[in-house]
Amino acid sequence: MLAPFGIIKILIAVLTMIPATSFVGVILATGWMGGVTAAHIRVREKFVFQALLPILIWVGFGLRQQAEMRALPGR
Repeated sequence: MLAPFGIIKILIAVLTMIPATSFVGVILATGWMGGVTAAHIRVREKFVFQALLPILIWVGFGLRQQAEMRALPGR
């Protein structure tokens, strides 16, 4: 199971680095980390890093793609 997970994470990272697909990559990374957080909560392990990483991903995206963030619904 480790190889498919690694390949998926690499594809998500590549999507995040390409400006045209960075929004999709950020959404996928956030969803992935949500699943990781849920798994850590389920087995009662510490999950602070897993909970903070999606926040850092969105902050980085917001700083890099400010025009796209302004175009989101609700702004």
